[in-house]
Amino acid sequence: MTSVEWLENQLTLALGDELKDLRGLFVVAKEMHEKEIKDSYGHGQNNGRSCLYGNPYAKLITAEQYYQQTYKTQAQ
Repeated sequence: MTSVEWLENQLTLALGDELKDLRGLFVVAKEMHEKEIKDSYGHGQNNGRSCLYGNPYAKLITAEQYYQQTYKTQAQ
């Protein structure tokens, strides 16, 4: 669960139907946060890639795979 999803859940519990007017904002915020996470992962992976070459145990995954494994599988 991302921090944006957590915040949405907490506000939904606290405010219920009063939050429905803000749902569109949460959709946009989640998309933005997902992009930020993937971009950060990609930058970190590229910067650390040179030390992984030659390591037979290193497992390189894409930013999409990282996001799905880290955030989407935990939420379900």
